Amino acid sequence: MHIDVIGHGPALVLLHGWALHGGVFAPLVERLAPHYQLHLVDLPGHGFSRDDSTPLALPYVVAEIAAATPPAVWLGWSLGGLFALHAAATLPQVRGLAMIAATPRFVRGNDW
Repeated sequence: MHIDVIGHGPALVLLHGWALHGGVFAPLVERLAPHYQLHLVDLPGHGFSRDDSTPLALPYVVAEIAAATPPAVWLGWSLGGLFALHAAATLPQVRGLAMIAATPRFVRGNDW
């Protein structure tokens, strides 16, 4: 999975929404990079991770991101919020959680 690392300071993992890539956060990078070490993730099937073999499923994606990043605050936008929420609920190295326009379930299901 492709992860760009930019900046210096406390770690912040940024997770994009459906059909986007880490570059969607470009307007924030200039302002945040002097204060944070940004980990801009391209989720499997998106951006530079377009051909990544990791299944686009919560446990697999979260485990791979966690293995590649230091303890951090995780920020997820839309679909990325699902992964950030799962990480915050299951991983002690998640230092905080921010969600933008996210929902705990991406599609309707019988139990929802």
